[in-house]
Amino acid sequence: LPKDMLKSFYCILEPSSIPIPFTITVTPCDVPIEWSVLHYTASQAFQGKTYESNDQPGASNSPLNLKTVSTLFHYQGNSVETYVGMSSYPDLFMLEFLSTERDTHITVYFTTDTTLGHLFPELPLDPRIDVIGIGHATITLTWKPSPSILYHKVN
Repeated sequence: LPKDMLKSFYCILEPSSIPIPFTITVTPCDVPIEWSVLHYTASQAFQGKTYESNDQPGASNSPLNLKTVSTLFHYQGNSVETYVGMSSYPDLFMLEFLSTERDTHITVYFTTDTTLGHLFPELPLDPRIDVIGIGHATITLTWKPSPSILYHKVN
């Protein structure tokens, strides 16, 4: 994420006759960032049409004529943050990201599977390894030395 350059990403959820829950989790790397979730409500003319990745919302030649836009969520900081929302068809969401201190990296996880509970798979249990600390961006592990080191003789 380049410093002082607003990055925007668009997404449309699969059509559904019932509202679909979704979550967006953003993990900043090491500096505070700002991020927002904006919701565009499409006009009746858009229903059933395909949105192309090179179409710009609101452009005069775009088949996507937007009625309203609202900011659903805004966050500023350097902690992991999650937004939970509901979508109904046809909806377009825009995610905006901005770093004001320096270039940085972020991880964004967007899913409609709200039953997962974990964003990433947990580490497998191994009786030889102990987790002694979990930080914002680190995990500290410890393990016993291998027997070959214990029996190594110096000549």
